[in-house]
Formats: sequence, structure tokens, C-alpha cells
Amino acid sequence: MHAFEAARRSLEDEGLLLERDHLARDDVPEDGFVLIRGRAQILDYETLRNIAENVDKLDDFFNPSETSAQKKKRKTSEANRTIRESRVVMDTFFREAMRVKITNPQGCSFIGPLSREHLRENIRDMIYKYGSRSESERTMLAEVSRIPLVEDSIEEAIMQQLVEEGGSVSNQLDQVITMLNTFQEFLGSASYSDIAMSPIAVYREVGARAAD
Repeated sequence: MHAFEAARRSLEDEGLLLERDHLARDDVPEDGFVLIRGRAQILDYETLRNIAENVDKLDDFFNPSETSAQKKKRKTSEANRTIRESRVVMDTFFREAMRVKITNPQGCSFIGPLSREHLRENIRDMIYKYGSRSESERTMLAEVSRIPLVEDSIEEAIMQQLVEEGGSVSNQLDQVITMLNTFQEFLGSASYSDIAMSPIAVYREVGARAAD
């Protein structure tokens, strides 16, 4: 924590840190650091992957009195099939992914990736203590990564890469990789109106704090 406070003071002294509780989207700098406060949500994609992997067993556990015909109908339902098949997407693009999203009082949302090894508690403990939709305020110090625009179209970028001419085998492979990277951005990156961040610290402030 001492290292974090030292880093924060250093950013403040250099004029690189913007701290404002009611920061509007248009006021967010394209680069630099911000200190924001608001409602926090942890998005753990690994939990969804585990559910997709065990959806049939979970259904059997929660529906023990079903007949064989009812179980068969449920397991072949479109909803269960979609959840089961979503594991492929989870394994390919979201394996072990975890993100934090903070929405400030102005309704501006900031989202960024988290590393599990840096968390003090696992997601189950956090849900147990604070609930799945905690209304308590959290503070995040983060670097601005990207501010998606409403006119950005990743779908058009993918289509453009599909129609580009080939060339050498190396060039064609490069185009495939570029297209897959763009597709991964389409699936797993921040889009309008969220703002992509690189979190440095997420914490809960205790005690009185002066308002803006």
C-alpha cells in the first residue's frame, strides 16, 4: 500500500492524474491516469466456463425428481445446448479472463482486466461478503487505454481483412492472424460506451472523504 500511495503522489505531482467523481465520458483524457469512484462489478468468465462444462450435472442436481423423459428433453433444449457449446468460445477467447467494471455517478463506465494472483480474495468470497451486485463504492486508479467511438465498426474491419488479396504464404498467415486478433477484439474488448482501462489498484476507501 505504501508503494501505491507513493505512485499516486508521484502522478499527482507530475500533473498526470485526473481525479473527479463525476467525470463525464467526454472529459476522459485519451491517455494518462484517472482516479475514479463508483459501483464496482467483477466479471469472472472462468465461472461461466465452469457452468458450461457442468451444466447437465448441475441440472440433475437441482432437478432430482424429473423423469427420464423430462431429463432428456431438458438436456436437448436449445438453452442448455447453447450454454454447453459456449465452452468452446470460453476456452478459445476468455479462458481465465476476469475484468472489473466501475460505473461512476455520472453513468460513465470504466472496464479493465484483472489478474487473479493480485486479488486479495477470490470471486466466491467477494460475492459472499458484498453480494453479486454490490452498491458500495470502490475506487480505481488506472491508466486510460482506449476510448471506443460510437462509429467504430470492428465488423467492417473483419470484412475488409477477409477480402484483402493474399500474396506470399507468410503474408496470408499474417492476414489470418490480424483477422483473428480483430475478431478477438470484437468478442472480448471494450466497446462504446465503456472506456478501456489498465487498472493499477482497486480498493475500498474507509472513513470520511471530502466531496468534489
